[in-house]
Amino acid sequence: MDPKKIYQKTEKGEDELRTRKYNIPQNLRQVLIFVDGKSNIAKVLEKAAGFPNVGLSLEELAVQGFIQLDETITFAGIKDELIATARQTLGADAEKVIAKIKDAPETKEGLQSTMDNCKKYWAPGNCDFLKPSQKREDVIDMQLKKQGFDPAKVKAVITSHTHLDHTGNIALFPNAIHVFQRKELYQGWWPEKFQGRTSPGTFVMGDLSAAREFNYLELDGDYDLFGDGSVLVLSTPGHTLGHQSVKAKLASGKTIIMSQDAIWMQENLDGYPAGLNYSVKDYTNSLNRLKFMRDLEGTDLFMAHDQDQYAAKGGRWYK
Repeated sequence: MDPKKIYQKTEKGEDELRTRKYNIPQNLRQVLIFVDGKSNIAKVLEKAAGFPNVGLSLEELAVQGFIQLDETITFAGIKDELIATARQTLGADAEKVIAKIKDAPETKEGLQSTMDNCKKYWAPGNCDFLKPSQKREDVIDMQLKKQGFDPAKVKAVITSHTHLDHTGNIALFPNAIHVFQRKELYQGWWPEKFQGRTSPGTFVMGDLSAAREFNYLELDGDYDLFGDGSVLVLSTPGHTLGHQSVKAKLASGKTIIMSQDAIWMQENLDGYPAGLNYSVKDYTNSLNRLKFMRDLEGTDLFMAHDQDQYAAKGGRWYK
């Protein structure tokens, strides 16, 4: 039972209070009186603290149809919280965000509409399968702000390839230089037919269209991004024509390799190629390159879609 939710009386509940038509027990009747359509569950529990088993009574009243959750008020409350958060975190930039929050749905039907909107941007199967649940505070620009960085001052953004789960949200960095392999930019606009040219699909034109006028550093192979060996862009084709990975030297002196989709998960390292490759031969060569770099240099190798590795090492910053 979510203490933030709000119960309201149904027509049946109102009828019971007026006429005692259903002759419910006194303990249920007393709790029914406290349900006013304004107080959330936590407040009702507080008001009825002198009565036994109030939580169970609320559940029983709901089962019997005397009360129901007021979805409109519940979602309106969430919107109020989002608006307060926007004002607190965005300052002068908050009003545009707040306007969108106010226009957001407040009902289950409205939330279904939000899911339908997902299907206008992504392929319906991707929405149904992945069930996007990312909150605004989870998005990369907000994560950077939590660490004290200004997204508007990001100098460079390296994107591994142009599939939807890697290129999405690059539009959040309009002032950065975006680093791609030259082939991959063409791949994003005109992919091989077997990967699907219908958009939205594996490739989402909206991701690239929103960033079409940005500045791009178009590479033709490996590249030392800052000229000091701290960030090396590694050409790792196979999954797509212009896929790339990154080897980074951390402030601690430790080196890590971020494979992205050059290696999806441990089973690929064990000899089972990932699916959706334009060339298994090139994919295998790129995988072996990263694997041998890991073994020879003693680096950590982070894969793009390995749930076990994420459970063990994810959800944290490496410095």
